[in-house]
Amino acid sequence: MTGVSEHGGKRREPGKSQAPTQRISKLVAAERQLRTAVDMFFNDGDEVSIHTLVAAARQILLDLLKNRGPRSEVQESLERVFTPEGVGIFLKTLAMPENFFKHADRDPTAELDFNREYTTIMLVHCGVLLREITGRASRACSVFLIWLALKDPSVLRPGEMRDTVDRIRAEVHAKNVALDMDRNKRLFVDTAKAMNLWNDPK
Repeated sequence: MTGVSEHGGKRREPGKSQAPTQRISKLVAAERQLRTAVDMFFNDGDEVSIHTLVAAARQILLDLLKNRGPRSEVQESLERVFTPEGVGIFLKTLAMPENFFKHADRDPTAELDFNREYTTIMLVHCGVLLREITGRASRACSVFLIWLALKDPSVLRPGEMRDTVDRIRAEVHAKNVALDMDRNKRLFVDTAKAMNLWNDPK
């Protein structure tokens, strides 16, 4: 028999097990959302769903940074590039698709010309935020950045990640396959997994 406890909640029947639960931190939630989003991206998943996951993770990371102290390196880097008005415009523009996919109270009949480059910018931003919060690189965001750099190697400075890009490029060329990253996502994933770049360490 199920009754009400003295605290106002439902009393469990004797011998009846509770549904399994997971204790998840905000940071872990954001990292899992990003891993899922990147996995969906490389499996040609739905672009709206990918963007929604990335945007949710990014908001968690922004909130975590805000609660850590007065100012973050990410905010300061934006302010080195933009005027205060420019920072506001940049952030508002970046948040536009996220808000469109979450709310319909003010504009129920609205439509959006969605540019998936917004998702690309957010994913790269999430990688920067995670590094500032944890002091380490996100494997999911790094893999995505490597994929971007394979499309245009000039986006990376010389260093470890640039070396990784060159190694993948050599692996792909060795298979005599055209290096078209948009069409050959599966090849990139297989190569990244073979090089142990795909999953975060356990």
